[in-house]
Amino acid sequence: MNVKQAKRPGIDCPHCGEDVGYWSIFFAAIPTYIKCRNCKRTVSYDLISMLPPLLLAALVLAAWWWISSAYDLGVYVGADLKFASEMALLVGMFFIAEFAFVGYLRSKGRLKGN
Repeated sequence: MNVKQAKRPGIDCPHCGEDVGYWSIFFAAIPTYIKCRNCKRTVSYDLISMLPPLLLAALVLAAWWWISSAYDLGVYVGADLKFASEMALLVGMFFIAEFAFVGYLRSKGRLKGN
């Protein structure tokens, strides 16, 4: 097996040297269990590089709680759609935060082989 040296520490797989892929990181259950799309081996990010995105996730949850409690969504959409609108808001905020999380990890993080 020809192992190339990873040139970009947050993007290239330490095993095969190819790009891990944006969607491989996005759909990973946790950032310490990412499958390389080329060699199918498991890679992970250092834990210290995940601290700012975890703080961003806490901020997103706090913003969701504030929006859902400050604005009575039941007045605008009806009481029966309040739960659905709050869940749609949470899912939308989650996807925005997840895209920011993956972008941050690819630019600032460092992949390591497991």
